[in-house]
Amino acid sequence: ETLHLAKQAFAKRPTVFAADVLAWAHYLNCEYVAAQKMMRQALRLGTQSAELHFHAGMIAWRLQQHTEAQKHLETALAINPYFCRRSATEARAVLAQLAATD
Repeated sequence: ETLHLAKQAFAKRPTVFAADVLAWAHYLNCEYVAAQKMMRQALRLGTQSAELHFHAGMIAWRLQQHTEAQKHLETALAINPYFCRRSATEARAVLAQLAATD
């Protein structure tokens, strides 16, 4: 249902934040390709938001796009290292995993 509501919200008002919500709803439904497509819409204006970059990084990570994932997760933490306790911790953990695989 969340995905359906996010689609309706984006259709009604296609802002970068509505695109982010829809991208994250796709992510939570394991629809990573669709999530990345919407995340590109969310990032199109260059909005500097830790949460947007965290979402972009996690989506890229699930798609095995390690360089892009690292870039977005580092950007999220650079914008605000404490943007969300859980998400910031998850971003650091994924960055550590990426560093270990290099």
